[in-house]
Amino acid sequence: MRVRCQLRWSGDVDEYCLWWYADRPMFVRTLTMDVREIVRDQRGKAYVQVFLGSVDSLVLDAEDGYLSLRLDRWVVQGQGAIAIW
Repeated sequence: MRVRCQLRWSGDVDEYCLWWYADRPMFVRTLTMDVREIVRDQRGKAYVQVFLGSVDSLVLDAEDGYLSLRLDRWVVQGQGAIAIW
């Protein structure tokens, strides 16, 4: 069985961030954050910080505002990612 979860966010872009975190243990195949429209409209850059155990210190520069991270592993409650623009 495969489950796909897609979330659309609507909020004030002056908050300068968007985040996702696991609210329970779950298997994650791919984590994708797409903030291209915000980066384009704000004429800036986006930075993505992931908090995913063995890659928790990895800082990814998603200059074009698109990040797709292939995990294929279990994540625990509280692990996730944040995009800052």
